[in-house]
Amino acid sequence: MHCFETQCSDVCGVAVPAYDITVTPQQRRYAVNDVITCSAQGFPTPEIQWTRRGTPGNPANDVTVRRSNLTVSEEMVGMSNSWTCTARNELNTEPLTVDITFTVTNSGMYHRLKCVLAATHHSYDSPT
Repeated sequence: MHCFETQCSDVCGVAVPAYDITVTPQQRRYAVNDVITCSAQGFPTPEIQWTRRGTPGNPANDVTVRRSNLTVSEEMVGMSNSWTCTARNELNTEPLTVDITFTVTNSGMYHRLKCVLAATHHSYDSPT
């Protein structure tokens, strides 16, 4: 395979700092169990990390996820969800960052409740 057939950094071993950081999907609202992915290009492959700052001045409340996927959990419902995705490899003097802020809806709970209400309503409509 020749270098011009694919990204040169992949085939020829040319080192490239991390670049082109993206977050997908980009939304203002997520549901529990949604997955938010952060990615970046570069060679060697950039390391990805998510960080949520807790209470200012109290780093014990910070949360760090050392992978590219951030899974929205029930613990995120009703809390401040300002996260920073950081990407870097050994060539970056400064990491690349993307900040996102979002709210979480507990759609799973909503659907369970709706189902229970529908079942309850149905039982009242049927003769016993």
